[in-house]
Amino acid sequence: MSDKEKEINSHILKLTGRAESPVELEIGHNYDVSCSGSIISETLHDLNDGRIDKVYTFKPATIEVLTPKGQRIKLKDSRTRTQLLRGRMYGIWSKLQTDQSFEDWWDAGMVKIIQHADELAGMYFD
Repeated sequence: MSDKEKEINSHILKLTGRAESPVELEIGHNYDVSCSGSIISETLHDLNDGRIDKVYTFKPATIEVLTPKGQRIKLKDSRTRTQLLRGRMYGIWSKLQTDQSFEDWWDAGMVKIIQHADELAGMYFD
């Protein structure tokens, strides 16, 4: 039986990533957390009984914590600029109508960027 024919048992949201807090957070306290971001992948987990769990991986872009005292703390994305660029490019690639994998698309783009590094530096770094 293929995965498409199996019954979906559960839709599961898996949270990933991290953010930097400007203040200390205390263990043992409950915090309300608000975030916005993207679903970056989905995975099927076979339960071996004719059912599957569908797991969606969520990567936050912005995160805000509400402390028990009502203070709002905006957390900083701790990814490097290179990681942010790659994530943005993944979003662009995912909207394209292409059979090329992201890794192949990214690699071909990086080769072109390296070939035109002098021109790009003059356009964006001076």
